[in-house]
Amino acid sequence: MEDKQAYQEKMQAQLKDWATKIDALIAKAEQAGAEKKNEYQEQIQKLKEKKKDAEGKLQELKASGEETWVEVKDALEKIATDVRSAFNTFLHGKETE
Repeated sequence: MEDKQAYQEKMQAQLKDWATKIDALIAKAEQAGAEKKNEYQEQIQKLKEKKKDAEGKLQELKASGEETWVEVKDALEKIATDVRSAFNTFLHGKETE
């Protein structure tokens, strides 16, 4: 079983990685034509919202006790899966599993 502290550190690193990727996508959107730019901005907004959800769950995880952190971890893992799927959709134009 994964340690709570180790998991927190892993997710903090993941959030930083997502922030970097979102910044790169914003730069890509700025270079795109008007039609694609609007599409990219919508997808970037969705990614930002999902990242914010993950940040909220991470704060909840930090505040959780030893008995409940696994439940919060499971919810955070679902959000992380959603974020990865959203990135894949943005980058590849289709949903991936």
